[in-house]
Amino acid sequence: MEIKCPICGTKIELEDKLCVGCGSNLNDIHQALLRKKKASKSEEYNGYTIEELDSMFEFEPYSKGYALREYLGLDSVVFVPSRYNGKSVVAISPNCFEGSDISEIYLPKSIKEIGNYAFSGCFGLNKVVLTDQIKKIGDSAFADCISLEKINFYDSLLQLGEKAFSGCVRLSKIKLSNKIEVLGEYCFDSCSSLEEIVLPENLKRINAYAFLDCVKLKKVKFNQELSSIGDYAFSGCTSLKSVLLSENIVSLGEAVFYNSTSLKSVYIGEKLNSLDGNVFYGCDSLETFRINENNKRLTTNGNSIIDKTTKALLAGCKTTRIDNNIKIIKKNSFCGYSTIDKIFIPDCVISIDNEAFFNNSNLLICTSHKQKPKGWNQNWVVGDSKVIWDCNKL
Repeated sequence: MEIKCPICGTKIELEDKLCVGCGSNLNDIHQALLRKKKASKSEEYNGYTIEELDSMFEFEPYSKGYALREYLGLDSVVFVPSRYNGKSVVAISPNCFEGSDISEIYLPKSIKEIGNYAFSGCFGLNKVVLTDQIKKIGDSAFADCISLEKINFYDSLLQLGEKAFSGCVRLSKIKLSNKIEVLGEYCFDSCSSLEEIVLPENLKRINAYAFLDCVKLKKVKFNQELSSIGDYAFSGCTSLKSVLLSENIVSLGEAVFYNSTSLKSVYIGEKLNSLDGNVFYGCDSLETFRINENNKRLTTNGNSIIDKTTKALLAGCKTTRIDNNIKIIKKNSFCGYSTIDKIFIPDCVISIDNEAFFNNSNLLICTSHKQKPKGWNQNWVVGDSKVIWDCNKL
């Protein structure tokens, strides 16, 4: 009679003394068969006996139940029990599986919380089965799980901590909970296989560096409730080509799209009323700005972002032509562009801030001013740009 070894799956003959696949003897195979049969009858312990629970897991009291504190077993596929000592297992403690050799983890519905660093550095972890009861995933909970390719969150999830999936370089598919209101700092940074993200409908804030260096990220669908994006949130997203910001965004942090070198077009909604030019630092492909016509403060003219009230140019791009109504060029308006080869500044510009033209390689600046006006900062241009005075056109 031929059967499969319940431990490794290799076909074996009963007259054999050992499994050729894993080396298990007949007694080991027999015990594994009994445990597999028992598992179907003992759902709350996932087939483990109390003795086995004590030898494979350590628990600690937590919130009227227990938290799994440490995994002591050798199996790479782990089924977390839902009960211990007559009470529910409600959480995975911080650092519980950190750096372990597990490949798959199955969580019961009793789990409500995953602690900080719970699975951090589990390099072989490629499958995570969550449930519709989990409300919180802590800081760095799955950081550097370099074999993890996808993760689905149920709408029970309310909190996603800082660096929760930082460095998950193979993670290409994410379905976020619609009840999440804040994405923590560095939440998905360096997820270099992630290609698309649909932001949750109730998300209100993306914290700093959330999608830093997601180099394959091509598409972001911004939700309408989003109001704030933190510093460098999409910095280094070198495959991102267009951005359609939601109407309710009122705040963009520093260098949000820093060095997103493929970004070509940006749409800004009606509620954003200010921004620093370094939001688009190094976006060499940027050529088009569009702004909602109902925006009371910002407009676009000559492919630049203009403050209607002060007549100040806030941000330019490689196709910008400075309009004759512009009075001020703000700090960082033109920074880090290597694709702007020349630009003309008309004599209507009476003020230029510090580092307005910053680190633009090989830029030729022509102006109709005969010399630097008093209103131009001493360091209005920084880098190797060349300036030609008393020039009426390019």
